Amino acid sequence: MYSAFEKEYPGRAPDINTEIEVFPVSSSIPDAGTNVYAIWDTGANQTVITHRLMTKLNLIPIESETVFGINSKQTVDIVVISLKLPNGLFIPDIRVFVCEIPVPIDILIGMDIIQLGDLHIANTEGVLPGLVL
Repeated sequence: MYSAFEKEYPGRAPDINTEIEVFPVSSSIPDAGTNVYAIWDTGANQTVITHRLMTKLNLIPIESETVFGINSKQTVDIVVISLKLPNGLFIPDIRVFVCEIPVPIDILIGMDIIQLGDLHIANTEGVLPGLVL
């Protein structure tokens, strides 16, 4: 089954963002999740939510882990959530890290989710002169 979604921007986009639904742990689609603002980050290995979202969903950490950033190392909580992507695809029981992310982002979608599908970015405005991709 092929199930894609598309997001168009009026010009060159500074980031890839969508709205998605987040649910506390569930093996089936609940009636309604919490709509959140998500950034898709191919440089992140793991999906991350904010403490603010963890509190809003009444999530309880299942464990903690030390994570390494570009210039940092910290111990973070791990919680389990389910996601419903813009195309309606439901992804249950995902382990995510809990860290601070700049507002207004509630969730950073990492490669653990992105690698489950195909990501295609098209630039209809053309590329810079001399840049070969």
